[in-house]
Amino acid sequence: MTNNIQMIESDAGEVLHLFNVMEKYGIECDLEVSDPFFGIAQVPVKTEYIECNDGGTVVVYLGETEFGFDLKRHQFEKYVSNCQIYICIASEHYAAWFISGAIPTEVITEANSYEKLAGNLMLKMFVRPISVEY
Repeated sequence: MTNNIQMIESDAGEVLHLFNVMEKYGIECDLEVSDPFFGIAQVPVKTEYIECNDGGTVVVYLGETEFGFDLKRHQFEKYVSNCQIYICIASEHYAAWFISGAIPTEVITEANSYEKLAGNLMLKMFVRPISVEY
């Protein structure tokens, strides 16, 4: 028996919230990319939002690998089950699927606690300061 999940349209702020919940509780994550196909299994996840003049970029760090998804060219979808988080970040050329490991109920409750804020206010909460030394 195959169960299909119905992904729900999301935004960068909510996706960053979901990744941060996984990071906070040490939940590891898998990645599958559609074209070209490759995957990464069960590694720690960390994210940040980089604000630029021409838009922003969501950066996802999986173990030692990092991926950048600019807001102008990517769509965000999510599905939170009773024990896992699924995130899809897609452009017209590929889809990147992030799938969490098993998550306890109280962590799922926190994942579902996202409240969308006006404009880019939520994204600004995820900007990590970058220090540059000269």
